[in-house]
Amino acid sequence: MNHYVTSGALRAAEVAKQGPIGVVAASQEGSTDWAYNKAKGTLRAGTNKCTLFVHDSLNDAGVELLLQDQGYSKWIPFMGEADTPYTAEQWTNGDVPGFHSVSQSRPGDVASYARDYSDATGHAGIVGFNSAGELGVFNANSRIVQWSSFEKFFDGEAQRFMRYSGD
Repeated sequence: MNHYVTSGALRAAEVAKQGPIGVVAASQEGSTDWAYNKAKGTLRAGTNKCTLFVHDSLNDAGVELLLQDQGYSKWIPFMGEADTPYTAEQWTNGDVPGFHSVSQSRPGDVASYARDYSDATGHAGIVGFNSAGELGVFNANSRIVQWSSFEKFFDGEAQRFMRYSGD
């Protein structure tokens, strides 16, 4: 469950602190909408959805990020051509139009790392503050959307932060 106020002047203060992308991501904390065992959007049940969480958070905050036609995807078996969000590997490699790499993160940035899992190319989430005021990453794991410290999220992997520039 999220701990963010969603009305009035306090909401405006939260948006000023987190930015609209961070607020949208934080508002999903505790949600099971992106769980591994659920279908969502173009992704069937039995697939990881961390990058769909990133995609949906960005779009809900007003950043128009289209799905991409990747053709056949090993992460979405039996679907042939599929419109899918950018993968964690694409985020990590800087292959997402309108975003650029930054060395210091701030709320609303996309955090990602690339790793060759059997069913994913890494992991991705949105940088934001938790209810205790700590900066970390909101991310969809196999069960829920959760906030993780940077240390736990990256777990020794190389850190990559991408910021929306609109270019």
